Amino acid sequence: MDKKHKIILAALLTAVIVFAAGKAHSSARANGANDFNDADFLAATQAALLDPRCWKEVSTTSGKLDVTVPAGHTWYTTNSFAVTFGDTQFASQDNYPNSRRSGFIRPLDVRQTMPIPGGTRIKNNAGINTAYVFYCDPQTVWDIDARYTMDPSGLRDSRLRQLAQLPVRSAVLEVTGGGSIDDDVHLDLDAFDPVTHAPLPIMVIGTSVYDASWLTIGCADNRVVPLNVMDEINNSHAVRFGHSTQQPIDLSCPLRVVLRKGTLGDTIGPAASPTGVPYSINPAIAYPIHGSGSIVYQVLPSGW
Repeated sequence: MDKKHKIILAALLTAVIVFAAGKAHSSARANGANDFNDADFLAATQAALLDPRCWKEVSTTSGKLDVTVPAGHTWYTTNSFAVTFGDTQFASQDNYPNSRRSGFIRPLDVRQTMPIPGGTRIKNNAGINTAYVFYCDPQTVWDIDARYTMDPSGLRDSRLRQLAQLPVRSAVLEVTGGGSIDDDVHLDLDAFDPVTHAPLPIMVIGTSVYDASWLTIGCADNRVVPLNVMDEINNSHAVRFGHSTQQPIDLSCPLRVVLRKGTLGDTIGPAASPTGVPYSINPAIAYPIHGSGSIVYQVLPSGW
């Protein structure tokens, strides 16, 4: 075979490979999760959980939240508040069932997701206006990115390897003792494209609260309900919690971290604050103490 025919044959073989890959991706898009074998389904799901494009929030602050997971899809949540999932039974001490705040899912970590299969209806608790679900729907990225059907385990492993090498940043918020429990203590993350100034997706890899009550991350313009990064006791009780985590976030907005000041919580008795004023048995108005909160994160590169 002369050189010219070898070149033609190589071109034909390349075309066949490209066509086959395209067919495979088209088939996966048509059939969704059913097109994967078990190993590839697991790898494609794990890779999607690391993809900030996969993560969305549905929420309300003033009305009804009522959504149903589409048939054939599975959502995975790491954060939710004041909702019920699917058919729900109640045992209430009073005549007002479903009026508290159930569906309280934490922490913000893809390694601890709760799966929500297709057909599941999610509703906010009765009379509770602020409610949300932060979830990943892998199908949404499987449909637009051929890497998920071509080599899902390679995509997952490549992302995990990059996380071991990407530069790390920290955001630390510190509060003083005294003042009001409601003092506004926030920090806007410096995670922007240096040319376009557009906000960039991040991977949160560590969170901590030390002698404060809770820490959230959300939009600087409050377009969505902020996400709680970890467990809490209530809206004032100081805690000392810290976790390694793994959570991609892209809310299409400048990101803001908010720290809630903390008190000695449910202290009851004659103990006095540094000002000499007795602590209240109501933790909401007890004396706030010195504290801090932080997140450790990585800015994700283009092509992630």
